[in-house]
Amino acid sequence: MPYKRPKIKKGFFKKYEYVYDEEYDCYLCPNDKILMYATTTRNGYRQYKSDSKDCKDCPLRNKCTKSKNMTKVIERHLWEEFREYADKIRHTMEWKEIYPQRKETIERVFADCKENNGLRFTRLKGLKKNQQNAWLIFACHNLKKMSLWRGKNRRKPSKSSIYPSKYTKKQFHFENCLYTIKSLCPYEKV
Repeated sequence: MPYKRPKIKKGFFKKYEYVYDEEYDCYLCPNDKILMYATTTRNGYRQYKSDSKDCKDCPLRNKCTKSKNMTKVIERHLWEEFREYADKIRHTMEWKEIYPQRKETIERVFADCKENNGLRFTRLKGLKKNQQNAWLIFACHNLKKMSLWRGKNRRKPSKSSIYPSKYTKKQFHFENCLYTIKSLCPYEKV
């Protein structure tokens, strides 16, 4: 997961400065007051609200909230514990070695397919058709990568041993790729 800095106004407490207590399912503010669970939104966020009586006379209220009803609201996603776990991993040495490879491997594949193979927009109706289209594009991309990798890592044998006499090199590769694509997607006409 990529890391995003918290978007908080200057001079205000950040979310990590409020302590979450898993056992009681509540937050503790920097002034040791409790923010209790109030509701869950449709977007999957649990809201924790402070008591307006506690915030009314709090000396830290100017750094906490500017709400008119004098309550602080903190939202916690239902899967927040997994985000926290990913954030913990982010500080390990193994992550610092692996993460830079992301731009060289994963993001490069999607960028290439998006730019060269029409994955910017869907041109078909329905989830199943778009899923088959994406599979076909990624299968072709993998075939391209395998052929490039195979070409780099092998010696050049004589032409008579690889290609039948009636085929040229380009025709042979094209027909092999076409056969593989047809076998991957039997319902679509290629």
